[in-house]
Amino acid sequence: MQIKICHLLGFILIFLLLSVTEAAKYLTEKHKITIVVEIDVKPRLTPEATFADVERVKVNFQEIGNFKVKLNNLFADKQLEDSAHALINENWRQFYEILRPAIEQAIEAVMLDRYKKILQYLPATYLIADFH
Repeated sequence: MQIKICHLLGFILIFLLLSVTEAAKYLTEKHKITIVVEIDVKPRLTPEATFADVERVKVNFQEIGNFKVKLNNLFADKQLEDSAHALINENWRQFYEILRPAIEQAIEAVMLDRYKKILQYLPATYLIADFH
């Protein structure tokens, strides 16, 4: 069984382009993000209930309207920090397209882990009435 979920999310994208110090804080603005999440599950029947064993999660960012990031305390030099913000915010689409496979893969891995853990104990029929 394949479940498709479409959402407009204000999803936090963390770019791994720069080494951020422990003291660094960040703020992001995201607008009009469309993400398609496909989840492949296999029914697992038990005497108590029917569960969904998650086999695969596929994430596809279909649209990102706009994205801005501000990383505080990124560098000791404020001018260098401002230049880095300008570079990232003016060219974020190019950075994103380069990093897209890694971003999607990382999100898929996290979602797969979480969904497996949650759905291992939550009967699928609680979420989907006619699941079988």
